[in-house]
Amino acid sequence: MSKAPKDKQNLERDVHLRYSVQSGQSSIHGDTLYEVQTQEAQSFSFHSGTGQGSTGKGPGTGKAVLYTPGCSMEILGEGLKVRSPGDISQLPAKIIKCKKGDILFDVENGDITFRARNINFEAVGGGQDGQFLAKATRVATIDAPDVRLQGEKILIKTDNTCNIISRGFLELKSGFTLSSTFADIQFGTMAQVLKSATTISPPTLLVVDVAYPPIIDIAPLSLVDAVVSPDLMYTSPPSNVVPDPIDNIISPPLPFVAVPVPRVNDPDDPLLVVPLVNDNIPLTPDVPLFTVDKTSAPLDVFVPSPLPNDIAPPVYGSLSPPSKRISPPKSVLLLPTDNNISPPSPFVASPL
Repeated sequence: MSKAPKDKQNLERDVHLRYSVQSGQSSIHGDTLYEVQTQEAQSFSFHSGTGQGSTGKGPGTGKAVLYTPGCSMEILGEGLKVRSPGDISQLPAKIIKCKKGDILFDVENGDITFRARNINFEAVGGGQDGQFLAKATRVATIDAPDVRLQGEKILIKTDNTCNIISRGFLELKSGFTLSSTFADIQFGTMAQVLKSATTISPPTLLVVDVAYPPIIDIAPLSLVDAVVSPDLMYTSPPSNVVPDPIDNIISPPLPFVAVPVPRVNDPDDPLLVVPLVNDNIPLTPDVPLFTVDKTSAPLDVFVPSPLPNDIAPPVYGSLSPPSKRISPPKSVLLLPTDNNISPPSPFVASPL
């Protein structure tokens, strides 16, 4: 059952063949100001502000909601020019500008693909803002012919394995290099055992006053500025002289004593709580709370009128039979057939 509108106005609903228009109904988005629904469950609606996230000033927090069970498509920029290669000037075909608030793309059962000639991401916040965060639950891949990382501080941290593989030249440059393992922090457990088990004392360094040159801060060269080739070094092969071993008395190591290894773990990052998008079709009230008085004039009585039809009267005339001349039959005279027959010869008796 729909609730009464906050503005105490009547509900409106106008039903057509394939769509309906309504106003005043309550929904999860707020009271409906104007909504169009189709027979295939598509809707576009405007709702009054609920006050959530509002500063109490300004135009309010009214909401517009577009719902369609299928695909929503926009085709833009067909009349814009095509920029030449290398031209990075902006030529917008679509602008989405948020004065305040966030933009959330929430795809529950699908993928998001950005495809363009160039893709730029900029975080321009200052102070505690200006962060670029990318998370993946399985694999994060960057594949390009030239990959560059540049920053004042770069941290590479792994909880299992870290591999750096170069099939060509590998160059590492630094002002100071500190390399250690977690087992060797503060010389490690085995280092403490070996130190107490050996009789080797560290040498005493002779302190001599030396005038050191002034410290000059020089920024390290980047790989792009210059590539320094190593100097050529010629080394003779080692001689075949085998030195005598040095007597060294070492006591057997003491049994291993398990010492806890210092372990420093960074606290887990707080989970980013993202509100779930829940779009539901607003309920249609069974019985309207109020009815709108509507006075309609009676329909005019339709009287069918015959269509004008002008037909010329038929022309009466005598049909004359066609002229036909027939000659009378000719009388056929049958003539006798000529028949010449010779008379018979007289009988003459022949002598015996």
